[in-house]
Amino acid sequence: MNCHNLPKRIAAKISTAPHPQGCHLWTAYKKSPPSLAYGWVAWKGKQMHAHRLVYMLLVKRIPPQLDVLHTCDNPSCVNPKHLYLGTDTDNVADKVARGRTKARRGEASNMAKLRAEDIPIIRASTETHAALARLYGVSNVAIRYIRIRQNWKHIP
Repeated sequence: MNCHNLPKRIAAKISTAPHPQGCHLWTAYKKSPPSLAYGWVAWKGKQMHAHRLVYMLLVKRIPPQLDVLHTCDNPSCVNPKHLYLGTDTDNVADKVARGRTKARRGEASNMAKLRAEDIPIIRASTETHAALARLYGVSNVAIRYIRIRQNWKHIP
């Protein structure tokens, strides 16, 4: 990375020491927890992720609807060669494809309102979606997705 094209105060916060993946690491402030160790910097009166700032300064403007994503899975990395633009949907898909998420299904999800034993009952019921939704405290759409096996697929 050519740090000469960065303002001195920004360049001083980047380590370009050899790294196994070729990452250039942000050495200044990072918010905790360490697993989310994205660098943060104040720029023109605004707090922002360091990798976004470096991308903006060295690559191009970032459209408002896009994020700056990492190819290296290293949140501290600000190497522009490891950064690319994408949507939030792209970011989630990338996370899943690389196995960086532990998707919790069914009752293991902290969002679950149903139990595994409810699912076969819902699927076998002749009640309407609305009636079952009221009974279980979920939406009509949740009941529909269970019945068409779009949700709770792991339950026969």
